[in-house]
Amino acid sequence: MVSCDPNLVLPIELINFKGETFQLDAIVSWTTASELNNDYFILQRSFDARNWENIEIIPGYGNSAEIHHYKIIDEKPGKAVVYYQLQQYDFDGSIQNQGIVAVSFQEESWIIYPNPSSEKWNLSMLESNSSPQIEVYDLQGNKMAIRTNKNQNLIEISLVNHVPGIYFLSVFDKNGTRLYDSKILAQ
Repeated sequence: MVSCDPNLVLPIELINFKGETFQLDAIVSWTTASELNNDYFILQRSFDARNWENIEIIPGYGNSAEIHHYKIIDEKPGKAVVYYQLQQYDFDGSIQNQGIVAVSFQEESWIIYPNPSSEKWNLSMLESNSSPQIEVYDLQGNKMAIRTNKNQNLIEISLVNHVPGIYFLSVFDKNGTRLYDSKILAQ
């Protein structure tokens, strides 16, 4: 049986906590309906949702029954998916985790076209990556031979000796971090 103390008052009433992209930046925002003894927030960032780093300390409004909006811009975090965790600190040092949001840059950072195609695909990047590694696999997991031709932020990809079907394309940075995945259809 779970009991609840009717006199228990939470330090903040969180209306929302969200993350979104704008170009190459992550915008993390939250809104509180009320705050009680709220000293400050800490916004943390992680690239694996396990190891966290503090990126911003944001003062709270102490005691307030008004709605307050908060927004942090994380400029060019540099990964395909970035996780943000919000922690709230009371004046007495108590900490409340308010949740985690994930911000994905995949759809906005990379575009592959035309898809389907019979000969070649173009992979467009919003920001130049000096040496992306591209791999293409068939449905059985066999790595396919490809030819690439890079011209600034556009890479032309051709499959060598392919048969019509579905293939999986992955893009990695020079350290082997996966940046983008897509299905491509060869006609």
